[in-house]
Amino acid sequence: MKINSRKLQKTAGILMVLSIFSALFCGCSRGSGVGEEEQNTFRIVTSFYPMYTMVSGITEGVSGVEVVNMASPQTGCLHDYQLRPKDLVCLEDADLFVINGGGMEEFLSDVFESREDLKVVSAMDALEEAELLPGGEEDEGGNPHTWMNPALYQKEVEYLTDILAKEDPDHAGAYEANAQDSINKIQTLSKEIDRLRTCDSGKEKTGCILLHESFAYLMDAMDIPVVKVMDVEKDSGFSAGELKELVDETKEISRGIIVSDKQYSGKIAELLAEETGFEVVHLDACVSGELKKDAYIDSMEYNLEEWKKCSGEQ
Repeated sequence: MKINSRKLQKTAGILMVLSIFSALFCGCSRGSGVGEEEQNTFRIVTSFYPMYTMVSGITEGVSGVEVVNMASPQTGCLHDYQLRPKDLVCLEDADLFVINGGGMEEFLSDVFESREDLKVVSAMDALEEAELLPGGEEDEGGNPHTWMNPALYQKEVEYLTDILAKEDPDHAGAYEANAQDSINKIQTLSKEIDRLRTCDSGKEKTGCILLHESFAYLMDAMDIPVVKVMDVEKDSGFSAGELKELVDETKEISRGIIVSDKQYSGKIAELLAEETGFEVVHLDACVSGELKKDAYIDSMEYNLEEWKKCSGEQ
């Protein structure tokens, strides 16, 4: 990895200064299991919302364990995230930093280089390379949005549970019990996905046009053909030429369902639908929302119901 030495020195300097003030404030979003005795607290920091919901399901109600989320739960994906001073403060007292991996947290590369003492765990380390879908130009290797496939999400939960049990053995039993509860709910999602895959196995399935690559994992789980990935990550600001290009690309496809991320306004999806006559479904990429342990389950249940309504599969 090529390192910008000036940027690295600046980051290290910020870390040194902020360490003096780390006891005074922390800009992270605090979640479940906040301990009263900070000196005895096992403190886990998660990089952004999907990692928070995963870890909070494992640590829910465990005394003496604190889970804090670094990036705001309204941030969305981290491709364009800018590191803030309070993020560095947030990491100062972390016993464990849980990240997604796959290049999602590229903005922290200099921090990782300057903080060799920081224990970093990547959820994607639970997966084999063959399980990853192709990524876009900004991705390192495969598509990093693996949490959108419940079967892969379960593997990551199991992996992180093992890590937590080793790092904090006093709470290993509680972590494993919580993880099993989460896994039971995840497996219910997977069973419904399996049912959708098989109920119309003899019928040709309508393909989809994704306006964000994260949904590729959910479509793959449901065995829905992905005809095109357009990665439209904004609601406005398109020039007339860019809009025409999007419309022309969509018109090249004979038929399909347009899959849009519901965190955006949906204007682009609706424009493409008007030009092509395709159906539109607005799904949840599970990258923002309430800080609660079952948020992922709720979002994925919503996605399955919305897909069934749009596609006519029940």
